[in-house]
Amino acid sequence: LLVDSLSRSRLEFAFYEDISGRIRALAAERPLLIVLEDLHWADDESLRLLAHFVSGIAGSAGIEGTGIGVVVSYRDQIDDPSSVKRRSLLDFSRVAGSATLKLESFSESETRELVESLKSEFGRGVSPTEVFERSGGNPLFVSELAQMSGVTDEIDHSGTVQLAVGERLDALSSVTVEILEICSLATETITAPFLLRLLEVLEPSYVSGDVHAALDEAVSAQFLVQDKSGEQSWSFRHIIVQEVVAGRIGQERRSEIHLAYSNVLETLFRNTIQVRSEEILFHIERAQPLVDDA
Repeated sequence: LLVDSLSRSRLEFAFYEDISGRIRALAAERPLLIVLEDLHWADDESLRLLAHFVSGIAGSAGIEGTGIGVVVSYRDQIDDPSSVKRRSLLDFSRVAGSATLKLESFSESETRELVESLKSEFGRGVSPTEVFERSGGNPLFVSELAQMSGVTDEIDHSGTVQLAVGERLDALSSVTVEILEICSLATETITAPFLLRLLEVLEPSYVSGDVHAALDEAVSAQFLVQDKSGEQSWSFRHIIVQEVVAGRIGQERRSEIHLAYSNVLETLFRNTIQVRSEEILFHIERAQPLVDDA
């Protein structure tokens, strides 16, 4: 059935009004609480329906006088101001009587409490300290790692964690993703001079401006955190994110990156090579089969 844009808009409005009317009818019988989790996964059509409904009940009697409560949860990773998701979230926040609550990172004691509760339920689990160190207290990662630790003695990356990291990576430029993958194989913080030397070997087409722009984007997207001491050095905000990013790299490319690390380390620290000997050996061992055993 072919319809013009005006007819489509009228049909959508009628559909939205029908759904909203049914919900208001239910709320007239008794107070109604609607809870929607993971709004960041919603499609645009569902978001437009929700925005229409919320603005409708707020515009008619004020959200506090309808007998309807709406709670939505989402991960704060929607950066495009033109997207339906971002516009919908802004509409929700402007509704009278609404409030926005940001879930901060868990403390080590809160992480321990959650892991211990799952351990008692399943009867086994890994160290809460390890969960905290690898998650950085990020609520999503703590929850996923805690649930995984409830059924195994080893921490693994759940599909949810991989999807969450993958979605954030998909929003970044290709240069930023490439640099994050290279940085994910580091054993120490990455300094700007060291990264530039690495890229001379791995991606010689990248210029300094591209690299620093990519690092800024990675920091803004909360993948990396810059050293606050003033030195130009970066590390991953969460160890588990570093591990997931590293896991995306193919074996051949992984060997190339490790070989580049070992070569740059040997070049930069030629006069103090013993200081970095363990780090060099770490990368050489993982550069197989591009280097021989000798």
